[in-house]
Amino acid sequence: MAKRAIIESLKVKVDQIIEENIRLRNEYDALLQQKTKLEKENRELKEQSADKERQLKKLELKSGFMANDDDKKRVKKRINQLMREIDKCIALMNEE
Repeated sequence: MAKRAIIESLKVKVDQIIEENIRLRNEYDALLQQKTKLEKENRELKEQSADKERQLKKLELKSGFMANDDDKKRVKKRINQLMREIDKCIALMNEE
């Protein structure tokens, strides 16, 4: 009889382990789906942020033409900086 009790006890424990395994797999799958969803949202938010940055730079540039002298100097400096960057890129392209 003691052997049957041990066997039944082991069977119950194995069944519990199997149920816990199934529960953990389901939880893992749910977390994996959530991770994928959050990664997608993160990419979308980064794209939106970059778009807003571009829009802000455009607005700053536009407002620079209608702004006071200090702002105009800042915009002119930025334009000159961009022109130098473009010239560097052209020079690099010509080297190839």
